[in-house]
Amino acid sequence: MSNIKVLGIGSPFGEDQAGWKALEILKSRLSLNAILSPYIQMECHDRPGSNLIELMRDANTVFLIDAVKSGQMPGIIHRLQNDEIQECKNLISTHHMGVAQSLQLGNALNELPNNIILYGIEISHSDLQLTISEPVKRGINQVAVELMHEIIDILTIMKIVHDSTALT
Repeated sequence: MSNIKVLGIGSPFGEDQAGWKALEILKSRLSLNAILSPYIQMECHDRPGSNLIELMRDANTVFLIDAVKSGQMPGIIHRLQNDEIQECKNLISTHHMGVAQSLQLGNALNELPNNIILYGIEISHSDLQLTISEPVKRGINQVAVELMHEIIDILTIMKIVHDSTALT
């Protein structure tokens, strides 16, 4: 059982790759530290829908990174935790069955981990564009940095890492 799972949600198209891109950056930064790798599982998934419930299984804390559209400025970061994710009606996933709907189903089935954190990166378009706008690129980088610090803080609290400042 991994203590922490980080799931990049998205697709290989345009700004919908935001979750994948943030996970790639995070993975490259954390892979440099062999102390952390046994406690973190990182994966990218293409629009998992209800399979998200299964993907989160066996973790204490799950971080989800996904592209969202709420009408705010592209690149804005939304950080929601547990019930806040399901209650947030103004975040629209770019997938048929989004994260919030999957979590509602998982909650009804009593199949969710104790701690779920969604980092939603606001995008401007979810069409088949090949490029990612500069504001969204900045948001991707910001999420990777914030998530790295949050993971290290969790592992420090769990006494897996003794000095979080030495890792950053």
